[in-house]
Amino acid sequence: MNQRINAVKESINHWNRMIAWVRTQKKHKRVNEYEMKAAINEDWYSNSCEICRIYHGNEELCPLNIVQRGGCGKFSSAWKKVDNSETWGKWLTASRKMIRVLKKALRNEKNIKRIDALFKEYSDGEN
Repeated sequence: MNQRINAVKESINHWNRMIAWVRTQKKHKRVNEYEMKAAINEDWYSNSCEICRIYHGNEELCPLNIVQRGGCGKFSSAWKKVDNSETWGKWLTASRKMIRVLKKALRNEKNIKRIDALFKEYSDGEN
């Protein structure tokens, strides 16, 4: 299995771990990424994301960039909705959308082929 697919699978696992932790929190409680980081050593920022580790600096190749037609920083992205959540209940709702986007990236062969073509174009440009 290639690195890109492994990264998306790891990201899905990462989000599932965060969701499991958030389910232990009161839904009306204010979101606090530092609490999450202290409890499970993960959060929803790029340092905890396997996809971001691989595609940092090459965001145009990122599977989520292609599936969402723009990166995670785009206002309408699933990640941005998580990041803008004020309570754990809203975070949990938004994170389910993030999981759906990740699963779409994993199964969408058209996007995988497009990523491969972009990667080849990028790699050929370096030579």
